[in-house]
Amino acid sequence: MTMFDDIANAIGQALNADKTVGGYVAGATFTIVLIVIMEWTIGEDREGITLIIAVALATLFSAGFGWYPLWIPLIMSILLVILWLERRRGD
Repeated sequence: MTMFDDIANAIGQALNADKTVGGYVAGATFTIVLIVIMEWTIGEDREGITLIIAVALATLFSAGFGWYPLWIPLIMSILLVILWLERRRGD
């Protein structure tokens, strides 16, 4: 049991749910925080690509922490590639 499992358990218990729900909430919160941090630091220099990078990193880290099952980064990577290609086609 790692620190990340303890975080997921604590959030799950606070929400009167199980560890899985706590992990999803922790991963979603981590994603939102990472998006805000990267938008503030990189911001206007990279515009739309910052969001794609932040979501990709947060999803990978959340899966690595054990908060998300491994199929979620696979689906997210497919969606992010589609978003990136649509953005490139629009330029």
